[in-house]
Amino acid sequence: MGKMKAQVMECWLSPVCDHPGYTSSMWLLTPKAPAIKKVIEDEMIRERSGLTSPTTSHCLGFGQVMVSAFDKGEDQCDKGGFFVLDGETLDVKERWDSGHDSNVFCHDFWYQLLTHNVIISSTGWGRRDIFNGQTSIKDAISQASDSRNLHVWDFEKRTVTQAIDLGEDGAVPLAVRFLHDADQSVGFVSSASGSAIFKFFKTSDDKWYAKKVISFTPGELSRDGYKSLPAVTSDLVLSLNDRFLYCCNWMYGEVRQYDVTDTDNPKLVGQVQICEVYDKNANPDEGGVKGQRIHGGPSNMTLSLDGRRLYVTTSLFSRWDAEIYPDTVKNGSSLVMIDINPDEGGLTLNQGFMAELTGLGDDGTSVSLLAKEMRYPGGDCTSDIFLSLCSLQPKKVFKRLGFIRFDN
Repeated sequence: MGKMKAQVMECWLSPVCDHPGYTSSMWLLTPKAPAIKKVIEDEMIRERSGLTSPTTSHCLGFGQVMVSAFDKGEDQCDKGGFFVLDGETLDVKERWDSGHDSNVFCHDFWYQLLTHNVIISSTGWGRRDIFNGQTSIKDAISQASDSRNLHVWDFEKRTVTQAIDLGEDGAVPLAVRFLHDADQSVGFVSSASGSAIFKFFKTSDDKWYAKKVISFTPGELSRDGYKSLPAVTSDLVLSLNDRFLYCCNWMYGEVRQYDVTDTDNPKLVGQVQICEVYDKNANPDEGGVKGQRIHGGPSNMTLSLDGRRLYVTTSLFSRWDAEIYPDTVKNGSSLVMIDINPDEGGLTLNQGFMAELTGLGDDGTSVSLLAKEMRYPGGDCTSDIFLSLCSLQPKKVFKRLGFIRFDN
């Protein structure tokens, strides 16, 4: 496991969901001197998998990386699947679901392999052309209204066994998260369009179901043409002990914390406004760190393993950043830290930490940077998808998955 741990600590895979050209990986030679290790061209992805426009990547924990992507058809294509990267070379190995007729688009995905042999994926925005740089967030929400499914995959057979229709309130399902406890058949998925979070679960008939357990009240945006836009809940994180669920409501500029000890009845225990309120008539001093405004809405999170520090970035997609939070594109997105009370719940924006993400262009001038995903080098609550699994019964895991040999 030592070699795999070193790789997890040093290598970050960066799929580009809003660009049809490539995905790249970043190799951190030293913490202060990141360097591009490899660029995986779209031509190779197409040639070896028949897919394009990679969306989300997750380490499988046994030397491979799985990436969701679109089919290489028309821009309006709503089909897709997964391809697999070799964990050492980062070469495209194959299309994971090759030879099957599932061919459904997958945005985010999560799995429980030890006890349930299952992957659950979301259909996300559902269409590649939404990310053409011309579609407004309002039009994207409208165009993606038919994308509202979760798909249940048999991991060993690599086929879809069930589709779960979340209904209108579950349109544009994005982040998928299982509980860390591998004995539990429960997880959560966020809806960008429906201002809601759903619980998905398996029952005694061996079927999976979903029900809405959290709703957000639509806000009023004072700009012309925008009324009652949804929360656009872009990310979810579960604490390692499965007690707290965190969500980013990008459109509302807030992060929320729910106690999900009772997964059927989540209880709101923490809420913090981390950035400028999207209403142009709101108080510009609301939110911020030491009086300095935070540009953009909370988009992605990462949580420390001890559950005390939640880091948040503030860029969703450049076209939509410019539309709703224009200062983000002009000044760059931000990275902020939220302090957490892990015993009773509660969120406090840390007033001593904020990183403004800017850099230098080729000509030496300052350029704004729009950052999204983050990862702790040693693992965190968003990247431990396999750590908790392998720590239970590693021999059983490896024997069942059959990918690598386990020697005493």
